[in-house]
Amino acid sequence: MFLRPITTAYRQAGRYREVVNVLFRHGFGYLVDQVGLDHLISWRRRLFRRSPDGVVHLTAAERVLLVLEELGPTAIKLGQFLSARRDLIPPALARELEKLQDAVPPVDFEQVRPVVETELGAPLADLFAQFDPEPIAAASLAQVHPAVLPDGRPVVVKVQRPGIEARIEADLAILHDLAVLLERRTELGKIYALSEVAEEFAHTIRAELDFRLEGHHADRIRANFADDPRVHIPEVVWSHTTRRVLTLERVQGVKITDIGGLRAAGHDPPKVARRFAEVMLTQVLRHGFFHADPHPGNIFISPEGRVTFMDFGVVGYLDPRLREQLVEIALAVARQDPDELVRRLVELSFFRGRVDLNRLRYELSRLIRRYYGVPIREVRFGHAVEESLNLAYRYRLRLPPDLSLLAKTLMTTEGILITLDPSISVADVAEPFARQMLEERLAPDRILRQLSATLTDIALNTAALPGRLNRVLGQLSTGDLSVRVERAEAELTTGSLEPVANRLALALVTAAATLGAVALLQNGPGPRLFEVSVLGLLAAVFAGFLMLMLILAVLRTGKL
Repeated sequence: MFLRPITTAYRQAGRYREVVNVLFRHGFGYLVDQVGLDHLISWRRRLFRRSPDGVVHLTAAERVLLVLEELGPTAIKLGQFLSARRDLIPPALARELEKLQDAVPPVDFEQVRPVVETELGAPLADLFAQFDPEPIAAASLAQVHPAVLPDGRPVVVKVQRPGIEARIEADLAILHDLAVLLERRTELGKIYALSEVAEEFAHTIRAELDFRLEGHHADRIRANFADDPRVHIPEVVWSHTTRRVLTLERVQGVKITDIGGLRAAGHDPPKVARRFAEVMLTQVLRHGFFHADPHPGNIFISPEGRVTFMDFGVVGYLDPRLREQLVEIALAVARQDPDELVRRLVELSFFRGRVDLNRLRYELSRLIRRYYGVPIREVRFGHAVEESLNLAYRYRLRLPPDLSLLAKTLMTTEGILITLDPSISVADVAEPFARQMLEERLAPDRILRQLSATLTDIALNTAALPGRLNRVLGQLSTGDLSVRVERAEAELTTGSLEPVANRLALALVTAAATLGAVALLQNGPGPRLFEVSVLGLLAAVFAGFLMLMLILAVLRTGKL
């Protein structure tokens, strides 16, 4: 990876200098020294080499918060992004970053109008019957104005702040350079692959800047809940939506945490809590696509009692494989099997450097014991998730981004639920979802499909074995094959090759039988069981028997 600080520094010298001096002013001069940018510190500060007196009384996490707030929109978004990555940052820092507010003074309407007219290609008066110049919300990337379409439909119009994209791109270039420097010059930078984290953040914020993606997210969630009367997702007005302008149906409702407002509108807060929990878990466990920013300002309860979502800029994905891995982890916890849990977590994670698996196993075993036997209604899901993420941080297990996003989403969800009903438990609501997932996982037709896929994979790989063997023999005949022998006893003789040849022949027969079984499972004649041929099942049993013989032959000698 090539570093870009020289060219970027000339283009963004002022911003580089600002970033470095803010870091120094808040007590992070040592970090500036480590990345070799101390020459950008103003000469007065460099002369005295000290930070303001107030800084010494603050924790490092509190000082990070001040740095991000002072550096503006990109830094605030970075802090919010990192607050969801508790597998990467210490718990104290995560708690501080959750305090970051994305509220900023609104842009003057005369700056907003040109953006709307340029993006939508017409004068504002032709586009809307009414357009309120006063925004109802303003954040670092955009602000929202109420409006009325020419056909009389009330809408809200989200307009990107002028010039914000260029500023963010400049900040992302600087962030990338700092991440690469830290990765090259510090051990923690290497362990946490900071350049990859910077790229992940860049991808996230660029997606948020394209309002068309947000519109598609809303459409997808609305389609997922098309037949569900509990949920309302505002309609996207695509004729008035572009990359920098998003127009949505205007909705009415009470903020979900406004207990007094809910009661005044005739809603029972505990029932609202249960409904909201079920809706969030449906997104996560059944749809695999979920609203990942469910803070109270984005969730309303309509006059009919429907859960209404707003702001679809941040969403999470759980593909079938990841959901399957989560089920395996849940089963390992239920069986109190720390060894299996460690294996599943390591399989799920990205990590660099050495991980003390024995110590991790001990910590996980202790965590399982803490919750085992506790009635499910008494389990605070947020606490359990937070403890698990703290373990991931301590043992440098970097989780998939969507899994970290899910953890924060569920913790935010539980916070809202407790506000509505202190006695509710996410784990209690999740129990029927988990039961259904397990039943689906153990369904005979699903097991047979998995068996068919596995046999196909084995057959294809085994069938490819002769070609691979020919390539090896060809390299051997031309003298191009190099073999590293770890043990002196491993000399090949004619006698030792004979059992290898026998096992190879058995492997080829097994491959042929497996291919035949797969074909018969799908298209075999005669009676069928669970939509597969009985003859194919018998062939699969025979192929399994041959495979077992091959495995036993290997185990008996300990050699291939």
